[in-house]
Amino acid sequence: MNQSESMEDNQVEKMAEVFRCFICMSKVRDARLCPHCSKLCCFLCIRRWIMEQRKQCPHCRAPLELGDLVNCRWAEELTQQIDTLRGPVRPLGAAGVTTQPLQVDEKKDMCEIHSEKLTVFCWTCQLCICHQCALWAGTHGGHTFKPLTEVLEKHVAKIK
Repeated sequence: MNQSESMEDNQVEKMAEVFRCFICMSKVRDARLCPHCSKLCCFLCIRRWIMEQRKQCPHCRAPLELGDLVNCRWAEELTQQIDTLRGPVRPLGAAGVTTQPLQVDEKKDMCEIHSEKLTVFCWTCQLCICHQCALWAGTHGGHTFKPLTEVLEKHVAKIK
């Protein structure tokens, strides 16, 4: 992979990050926008947050009702275009290192409590957790989180 392809891939990943739900850390589904901070999230995630936790945005903490959320029908089309730009899995690079994120053993990397995929890294505890643990289980309240893919990419970059 040459430098220009690497820069293009990095730009595509930055675009994809914009369309990641800040609650579940996955690609946004049935996108809704907070009218206060303009962050995108999945409708099911924000609905559950407002109904079960607090009537405020989990990102900016502004007061929030379901009716305040902006429906972003266009977000799904953009995420599909980003997936197209990512393209198919590439062959191994010159050094024998794949240029795509590592494939995870689906059964091994599941939360034992919620049977959900581990997608979040709790920076405070230094543990991989699911988005349910990050949001609803009191164990990680007030902790700092990062998307697991972001943490993995940084570690892989250090190794290279």
